[in-house]
Amino acid sequence: MSNPPAHRRPLANRDDAMLLVNGLIASLGDLGAVLDEETDHLRVGKLKQAMALNQRKNDASRRYMHMLQAASANAATLRDLAPERLDAFRKEQETFNMQLQHNLTVLATAQALSDSLVQEIATAVARTDTPTAYSARGATIAVKTPEKGRPISLSRSL
Repeated sequence: MSNPPAHRRPLANRDDAMLLVNGLIASLGDLGAVLDEETDHLRVGKLKQAMALNQRKNDASRRYMHMLQAASANAATLRDLAPERLDAFRKEQETFNMQLQHNLTVLATAQALSDSLVQEIATAVARTDTPTAYSARGATIAVKTPEKGRPISLSRSL
């Protein structure tokens, strides 16, 4: 018979409880550090470097979720054996929530900037398709042309 997963085993003593909460805090800190690194890259336009962090971010997120499941399964015991460390975890969670909000804001800004650039490129390409004509007095006039699309080629590698 195999041993139950770590988050399914009941905590035996205060040391086990402290170890679990400390692991939870550490995993949250690791995830926050990756988010901060991603945010820094995005802020300065280094999209390739930010995207390269996806695997690390996924791994850190998975570790955090595993630790969170373990803490949830032992919530009552943790409240009894390590209440001060749970308070420290809650403070770390507040800090992480601010990091996450900042990261999401930077991501939204990068998305908006990207959308704006694509729109500007499409407008510029359309403008070059509009013929210039002049009236008898030398003023430019609009010439009606049939609506047609012109393909735009974008490179996703940066």
